[in-house]
Amino acid sequence: MLNKIWSRHSKLLRHLLFWGICTTILTFLFAVGLPSYLLAFKLVLMLLPVHIFYYYTVSGLIIPKFLYKRKFVALALSFFLVCVLFTCCYRLIEILFADPYLFSQMKPLNPTFKWKKIEGSIPQQFFNGQYMVHALEQTNAIVFGGL
Repeated sequence: MLNKIWSRHSKLLRHLLFWGICTTILTFLFAVGLPSYLLAFKLVLMLLPVHIFYYYTVSGLIIPKFLYKRKFVALALSFFLVCVLFTCCYRLIEILFADPYLFSQMKPLNPTFKWKKIEGSIPQQFFNGQYMVHALEQTNAIVFGGL
């Protein structure tokens, strides 16, 4: 019975398995320094849509359209633009949702807790080079791991 289900829906199941493994790995990585795995899991779920859309844009659109047709300049340019776009999306989700949520969960545990990452206006946070590079690393790790 399991073979019948797997063979009929193998592509979908492979993708679900891949994203399940990614979510698990990211949860364990994010949990370092956090009070619970549940908090890390919630943060991963906030950022996971960026990883999913980025991965499928590269693997389903850019690679077939440009790499397979040997249009290398268009491949490089489109990958660069998509990379910038999804890095910015990742950073905005961090600024607007993930970081404030994490701060709200950490503050009750330590009332003197301060976090330099969330200080300043949204544009100041967004254009902080250190955190933008971190967002670039985070978004690309999943895409290249999946490819």
